[in-house]
This record gives sequence, C-alpha cells and structure tokens, in this order.
Amino acid sequence: MKKLMYILACGALLACGNSKREKQPQQTAVPPTEDSAVQTTGANPPPVSTDEQQFRAFFGTFQNAVAGTHDTLLQGMIRFPLPVDNTGTELKQAEFKSRESQIFNGDVVRLLPTAGDAHITEIGEDNSTAYYKKLRAGTDPGTGIYEVHMEYPDQNSNKQSFFTFVFGKVGGQYKLIGYHRNLPVKE
Repeated sequence: MKKLMYILACGALLACGNSKREKQPQQTAVPPTEDSAVQTTGANPPPVSTDEQQFRAFFGTFQNAVAGTHDTLLQGMIRFPLPVDNTGTELKQAEFKSRESQIFNGDVVRLLPTAGDAHITEIGEDNSTAYYKKLRAGTDPGTGIYEVHMEYPDQNSNKQSFFTFVFGKVGGQYKLIGYHRNLPVKE
C-alpha cells in the first residue's frame, strides 16, 4: 500500500511540474521578411549576378534543350558562324539543320545532360591558344569562357571519343561559340 501511495504521489508531482511549464508563455517565431520568404519559396529568385552563375543557368537550359527536341531553342543558343573544329571550319546558320545531327549526335544527347563540375573548365583570359583567342574575340569583353569536355569509349572500337562545347557571353547572354570532337562535322 505504501508503494502505491508513493507512486501516486510521484505521478501527482510530475503532473504539477508539467502544468507549470505549459502555463509559461511560449516563444513565437519572428515572421519571415519578404526577402527571406522569396529566397525559401523560390518565388522571384534573386538575380543571377556572376558570369559563372549566368553560365551555369544557361548551361542547365542548354542541357535540357539537348535532351529534348528543341531545334529552334538550340539555334537561338548558338552564335553563328559556329567553329566546329580547331582548324577554323565554321558552320553557318543556314547549314545548321543539315549538320545538327552530327553535332547533337546520340552520344551528345545521351551524355551532355549528365555533365557536371568535373567536365566544366573556365578558359582564362591569359590562354594564348589561337583557337581560344579567336573564340574570345567574338565575346563580351571581360566575361568568362567555359568549356564542357566529355570523353567516352567508342562503341565500335577500343578508342576514346570526345566532344567539347565552348560557351561565351555574346551581347549579354551566354551562347555556344565553339564545338569540336574527334570526328569532323564538316569537311
């Protein structure tokens, strides 16, 4: 009987302690400001400010366009004439439709959407290679040039294949400004 009384007394004490805590005023959270609400909900995201951020936003759109069938969108993302190798061969806009499947071939459509940080390189302004100097000459001064390079095994041989897309800012927007791969697009 003493044990039962002891257990009941302890239970009553615990109940009293909990009721005192419940009567204390609860702290309320500070309401979010408009800026924090925008940042957490994604509504009206803050403007993209750096060249790299602008490139990455563009590149994500470019990857999606390559993965789908968005010929018109892709054409608008390319600066023509487009150098299609390291020797100066260029593709004019009027030729794009007939050569599109050579640039955006099955390997590119399969692999480019998976390209990540390991495949992206910023080409410094101090790069004195004639190819990059030529590409840089057609871009907005003081802006970045980015190269996306992917290597993969050729399905028909033991050789490695590759493709490289070069992007630069033209007229305030990033565009594809160069492309090359191990096979010629145009002779």
